[in-house]
Amino acid sequence: STSGSNILVYSLPTIVDGFGASLSYSPQSGNDSTTSAASSTAYAISYTGVEGLTVNYGVGEQEASSTAQGDTTSMSASYAYGSFTVGYSENDYQTETSGEDQETTSWKLSYTVSDAISVSYGEDTITEEGDATDAEYSRLTASYTSGGMTVTAKSAEMKNGAFDATSAADDKDYWSLGLSFAF
Repeated sequence: STSGSNILVYSLPTIVDGFGASLSYSPQSGNDSTTSAASSTAYAISYTGVEGLTVNYGVGEQEASSTAQGDTTSMSASYAYGSFTVGYSENDYQTETSGEDQETTSWKLSYTVSDAISVSYGEDTITEEGDATDAEYSRLTASYTSGGMTVTAKSAEMKNGAFDATSAADDKDYWSLGLSFAF
């Protein structure tokens, strides 16, 4: 956690090239452990010491009361080489409440065709505790930039959005066309 009220964040000064670390603590704001305001602690490390490579790992713990708490672990890596960038991440959320655990796995491949044109494709898979099927998302994005204008086209698909493979209503397709200007 890096923002909010009453939070303490410490970032380790750079000792080794490309290595970073940070810690955070947010105290419980109520008078006792039964309030809905939670305390949380987290730490994260990152490494960028190889040209084009970024690796991150983070862990956080939130305690809402003496009987309710959750842990989050996030890992990601990306590598850029020439016109290509590939990224992968895993996020795991676990709580003491039954049926609330969730895992998300994502990947993305981007290609910069030229200074003006780029294309990317990515997929996400979300697994929830107790559900027989996973929710799956995919998206294709293309953009063109000329001067201060950018045109973006997106196409996305969702399968089993409510984690129920028997309902066709859980499958959705989406597309958009965007135009933005920078002055």
